Amino acid sequence: MATGDTDISICSDALILLGSTTISSFSEGTDLASACSRLYPDLRDTLISRYPWSWSLKKVKLARLATAPLNEWKYAYQLPGSILTGVIALFSSGSASANSLNYGWELYDDQVYTNLETVYIDYQTTIAESDLPVYFVRMLRTALAGELAIPVTDTIEPNALVADTPVSAIVTGIDAAIVPSADVPATPASVILQVPVTEVIPAKVPVTENPVSVTDVGIEATIVPTALVPAVPVIANEILCIAGSPHGPVPHVLRPQPAIF
Repeated sequence: MATGDTDISICSDALILLGSTTISSFSEGTDLASACSRLYPDLRDTLISRYPWSWSLKKVKLARLATAPLNEWKYAYQLPGSILTGVIALFSSGSASANSLNYGWELYDDQVYTNLETVYIDYQTTIAESDLPVYFVRMLRTALAGELAIPVTDTIEPNALVADTPVSAIVTGIDAAIVPSADVPATPASVILQVPVTEVIPAKVPVTENPVSVTDVGIEATIVPTALVPAVPVIANEILCIAGSPHGPVPHVLRPQPAIF
């Protein structure tokens, strides 16, 4: 077991993986502590409940409630407050020879309805961090880093990611340079990229000095000849497109162009 681990230490380790500072308490008032306190408990319980780990299972005798249920059942039993995934097995006795029952009982809200005089169940529960196995703590730490990555490291607007420097992007089979529209001259043609089809009308669309405005599955960008984007090669796969023309849409195929450096 991971002796010495706490919810705070696991959260702090996840923050270290992201190159951030650690926290000392969920209530210290920082944005990091707030993010951890909101995301960690749910993530921990979700990962535990994804598999019936032996160390997360418990047996308990349920307490019978004073108020009987309506209709067909005689008794109602209260489920534990820490139960994660429902009843794994139910027994009418605590003896070693007792067999689990697949019928004769039902779950309603947080209660078991049945005609049984006594009820025992197996269930899955949240485990204290100090009792979690080392391998699970490591998985939990890494998963939490993934959950915290955007709130911790995303300090700029998403659109600013293409503000100054062209980037390489794969758009429906085209590896091209995407630059902000403000850096590109007026575009002469509008092109809608389509997914490649089995029958393609042969045609060539040469890469010229004129940039082309492109919309692909909701992604708006500008594909620019590499001559206008230094040090970023354009490598285009064959792809069907519809280019606007005075005579209506014309099928074309973007064919591989030599990389220009």
